[in-house]
Amino acid sequence: MRAAWLNWTIFVWDHTNMDLGDATEPYRALFSDDRVPLSMMVEDHDFAEFEIARDAKRVLESRMPGSLAASADEADVVLVALWPYGLCMLNVSHQSVGMQDWQTEKGILAAGTCPEIQAAYSTIVRSDRFKQRDGRDFAFIADKVTKMLERWNPGAAYRQLVNRSVLVGVEERRLQSDIDRSRHLPVPYYVDPEKWYLESDDIAATALRKDNFIAYWGSRHVGEHCPACSSSNDPRVVREGLIDQLADGCKADGRQCKIIVSEDSSDRNTFLDDADLTFETDMQKAVFCPVPRGDSAATKRFYCALATLCIPVVVSDHFPFPYAETVDYSSFVIRYSESDIAAGTVDVYRELVSMDPLRIRQMQQAMQGARHDLLYTREGSWPAWQKGRAVMNIMDELRRLPACHQSNLPADGTLEGCDRKVVGGTFEGCISCKPKLLDAPW
Repeated sequence: MRAAWLNWTIFVWDHTNMDLGDATEPYRALFSDDRVPLSMMVEDHDFAEFEIARDAKRVLESRMPGSLAASADEADVVLVALWPYGLCMLNVSHQSVGMQDWQTEKGILAAGTCPEIQAAYSTIVRSDRFKQRDGRDFAFIADKVTKMLERWNPGAAYRQLVNRSVLVGVEERRLQSDIDRSRHLPVPYYVDPEKWYLESDDIAATALRKDNFIAYWGSRHVGEHCPACSSSNDPRVVREGLIDQLADGCKADGRQCKIIVSEDSSDRNTFLDDADLTFETDMQKAVFCPVPRGDSAATKRFYCALATLCIPVVVSDHFPFPYAETVDYSSFVIRYSESDIAAGTVDVYRELVSMDPLRIRQMQQAMQGARHDLLYTREGSWPAWQKGRAVMNIMDELRRLPACHQSNLPADGTLEGCDRKVVGGTFEGCISCKPKLLDAPW
């Protein structure tokens, strides 16, 4: 039987139909050739905001027939597919100030310095459609939320959407006080297929040739920018505990491992600029890739590992796995708790060494298919660009939103039975209730 949510529709506000005043035409021009403009390639393009803003509507049109609503009033869900970085960096008003080099390179926006984004959000939150359900059936591309709310004045409109709507982004960085008011829909980091992708169509018949046992690169400098995933475990201690253990094991056994650790303590890892480092090749040749948590629970390293078919060894208790009801992460991800690594109570190296080769091959096979669910498409000749389903999965997740508004509260008026895994988790005021899912055994 066809699930009811498959019939729900989405309206997309994007560069094709948004009125941004004087910024309208310059903003539309950013999407003219289907790729990030060269003038903005200085940004570390990890956050996939451009891909989502560019592809949301056309994915609904071409791959999900009947799901695109003709207007916001007719839609069950409204997606504001606005690319904040692109709009703000245009600086049409010449009033965006206070941006440091490392902030623009990482795509971190201080919304309080960007009147264009403030004006766009203000128009939306004042609309009758937003007020209809208090913005709870709206979704916005919004990352680095704590950066905007702690250090700058983002404006009343931004605070409204953070306190009500679905925030689509790679990292969960809401303030603790906002966790029960809004939702976070985790999406994959952007990984360039031409740079990272390991083609392996014959993996079912032939085991992958992997010369490196482990591949890792990273800095010892780790901050804490994730209020929702903070714990008693210092992120630096967790990272050092995992990497030092693996490095010591490789050295003692004489195994070929590529482990590069920088002592760089700056806001950005300058060692990544070293032209002699070949991270992509090293990961493509590795069996296992450690993925310890960093400044937040999520990290691009995880998606680079999937692209290179390197089995990710995740140590991040709150890692926001995208599309968790669609992708079977247990079939190709190895996980350890932060506490076990920090306390040194588990020998990760010995467990990896003793792993059955057949199990390793099975995990590589599972990863080969699943990685397409987490890959963004791009125009071009590279075959992998045409296989990505990341934006389609985002749309699929958003179609589930109306359940939050069309079901009933439990008889006692509480939300204890609510499933907190649907679309990033339910929140106070969301009245979707269904049996709570059991935690995955892995």
